Amino acid sequence: DYDKKTWQLARAALHQDVQLDWQLLVNPGRLRIQTIDSLSQSLARQMPLLSQFGAMPSVTEDASDMYQQAALSVLEQLESSHPAYNEIADHIARLLSHRDNRMDELQVLIADMLARRDQWMRHIVRHVHGAEDAIIRRREIEQVLQRMIDAALVDVEQAMTADIKAELPTLAAFAAEHGTNRNASITSCAGMQIMPAAQYSDIEQWIALSDLLLTSGQWRKPAGINIKLGFPTEKASSDPLQQQLFKEKKESMKTLLEDLAGNDDLRLKLAALKKLPAATYADDEWQLVDSLFQLLVNAVGHLQLVFAQRGEVDFSEMAIRADQALGDEQMPTDLSLRLDYQIKHLLVDEFQDTSQNQYALFCKLTAGWTPGDQRTLFLVGDPMQSIYRFREAEVGLFLQAWEGWLGNVQL
Repeated sequence: DYDKKTWQLARAALHQDVQLDWQLLVNPGRLRIQTIDSLSQSLARQMPLLSQFGAMPSVTEDASDMYQQAALSVLEQLESSHPAYNEIADHIARLLSHRDNRMDELQVLIADMLARRDQWMRHIVRHVHGAEDAIIRRREIEQVLQRMIDAALVDVEQAMTADIKAELPTLAAFAAEHGTNRNASITSCAGMQIMPAAQYSDIEQWIALSDLLLTSGQWRKPAGINIKLGFPTEKASSDPLQQQLFKEKKESMKTLLEDLAGNDDLRLKLAALKKLPAATYADDEWQLVDSLFQLLVNAVGHLQLVFAQRGEVDFSEMAIRADQALGDEQMPTDLSLRLDYQIKHLLVDEFQDTSQNQYALFCKLTAGWTPGDQRTLFLVGDPMQSIYRFREAEVGLFLQAWEGWLGNVQL
């Protein structure tokens, strides 16, 4: 059936070719088919000055030695006596201290980051060179951590049944009141009546619930329910009413754990809460992050010098320069305007593996398109087949296009 469908489509394409006298079999060059890397290279070649290349360099598939050379050039600034390097030397010293003064290790880490600079440059260049107040920039970056926590908490909440949500708060509140370990996380659940909100501000209570239900990442055994955890035995009180309460709560907790025993999805999501980052940076942590940002931007500059000396670049550099060659929507370049006039039809295959940078490229190529101008955009992909996460593929971009838009082009 699959081969038959393919054959039918091919026949239809040939019929269309005859009807419109395209003569594609005679002149297949009318179809310009290339990888996105190749497209970026051709764009940069068309405007070498604007894309900040002099003589057009060659593209290498393995630039690892150039990343290492650039990283070493950055770290050598630590020994420079030139006043201009004092600030960057301080950043290097801070990072070296954090990495136990392992210069070789820091060089490898910087080189690895340079290989993936297309994934992070747009995020940190504004931080380093932006006009915003440093406190505002720090808050923006901390919001990323907070969104990570929120997303994890929403996952946990959605994995809980209504019965769990109804019973767990009262059990946690009871354990907080009767536990003998006053330093235990469960104390944060004192007085709890309903489940905490699925947001970072309530992460302490969520971790307490995780500690109540899990031990070493596994469901707590019902036999392990004891007074230390917050569930005393009947013998702990001489009051018959309290004895009955202690018995009921302990049995309820055991029953809950027995019901949860096979729920691996919830167990894994609860266990993951212990590995989440803090919602904010401590001041010394932020200084380290800031130093890392400064050093990475400096390393990109050194890498460009190495590229110029070698007359070679990697694919990422070609994509970055192609983006520069097209300008932006407010100030398109001559190349962008010319391409806008030339490109009538654009088909993108494997669109589920599109990265943010590639998505921006498509938006620029179609920025001047208007409804009814007879130009067509055709995107092909299957989000279930996304495999290129390591190159910053964003399935969310596919889903965004599925909603009906790419840039200002309605699909």
